[in-house]
Amino acid sequence: MKELQKLLQMLTYKRPAGSKSEISFIKRYILPLGAKAISGNYVIEVPRDPDTMFSCHTDTVHHQGGTQQVLLDSNLQIAYKQDKECLGADDTAGVWIMLEMIKARIPGTYLFHYGEEKGCIGSHALARDHPELLRKFKRAIAFDRRGTTSIITFQASQRCCS
Repeated sequence: MKELQKLLQMLTYKRPAGSKSEISFIKRYILPLGAKAISGNYVIEVPRDPDTMFSCHTDTVHHQGGTQQVLLDSNLQIAYKQDKECLGADDTAGVWIMLEMIKARIPGTYLFHYGEEKGCIGSHALARDHPELLRKFKRAIAFDRRGTTSIITFQASQRCCS
């Protein structure tokens, strides 16, 4: 239940790319775990698996920063809102999953991109500024998909994983 409460609290942040609320979110949830900034993105390494990268992004599609009220239907175990704005689960759910994996000490490199909702700004900056970092991975798992069956196999017209 504590983990669910943390996810609900994370969902209260409306985080357009570069907003004060996105920066506050990063300071509260990601930086305390020892994240290092690389080209505006944040990286956390959990030793013993240098070949696997996990990724997500810290911004949401909200037009305005700030906070929002998120409610929980305890019977259905779903979060919801009563206004017409988005919940922001893209990609708060991915951030939450990765934070739980880090807490569980699951080995790998964890990459938190910025500006993905504005055109993959963070991932493009990382590829441009640090291609050697990305070349070292044999596997990349992105926690940013719609539904329960979609898998990223191509990005920018190139095969990226299977």
